[in-house]
Amino acid sequence: MESMYRYDWLRREMALVPRRTFFVFERRSLSDLKEAEAQYGQLPPDYTDFVREFGRANLFRSTRNPWHNLMVLAPPHITSRTLGEPGTAGEVVEMQVGFYINTGPAYFEWAGGSLLHDGAVMVGHAGQRRKAGASFGDWLKRSFAACKKIYTKVEWEQITKPAPPFTEGEQRILEAMSQFVVRKAGVTPEGNVLVEIENRSPVELPQLTIGVRGRGGVLGSIALPTAGIWPGTTKTIESSVYKGIGRFEPDEIELYRLPPPDPEDRPYFWEFRSS
Repeated sequence: MESMYRYDWLRREMALVPRRTFFVFERRSLSDLKEAEAQYGQLPPDYTDFVREFGRANLFRSTRNPWHNLMVLAPPHITSRTLGEPGTAGEVVEMQVGFYINTGPAYFEWAGGSLLHDGAVMVGHAGQRRKAGASFGDWLKRSFAACKKIYTKVEWEQITKPAPPFTEGEQRILEAMSQFVVRKAGVTPEGNVLVEIENRSPVELPQLTIGVRGRGGVLGSIALPTAGIWPGTTKTIESSVYKGIGRFEPDEIELYRLPPPDPEDRPYFWEFRSS
């Protein structure tokens, strides 16, 4: 019976936020967990209960970028580190089950056929790791409360209200955004990306937000300067596009059009900042 009510507190918190993307859940098959359990033994029930009901979770979308500050991974991401010789008791498996922006990856430690520390959740790297929760549920509740404090009182008041619908001016911007065509045209010797931008809309936009896909499918977004690209014209610009960040090598990245934003996505699209 306990498992039925274990996450009532989370359901109550979710009900306070009338937004589609602030808390995002992706259903996962329990068969994904069974693969991990077949190798490492039974996972803690508070973690499997969470996955059964919510799946993978992205919680607390930032007001400054489109990403989330707290995540629950399902299935766990498995890595290992060796404190002694490989294959000995010194080999420890890290089963990452979450991430909180202020403490980093959160994981169970496993060695010698069982979870270490009575299933406590650890954070930090080897030599500096510490216990962040006596259990997965404890870690999640503590991290949730800490994450909530990231937002100012004014920001939280806005988050707990539905986003106002687009104005007529914003609707025109939205329509124009869909009529810009962006193509990666090459890479400069300095490692900047050449981007060809064609404006097929009836208006000029000062900036255009596009998606960036890097190595391994990692995603990002950037705002391209489009001032001076008048309706019916095409211009090639040079952009650094995550220059110096390893998984966004300029020769490998792809540029793509983002899905049309909802009103609650305003903070993440530069087009609306001048409307």
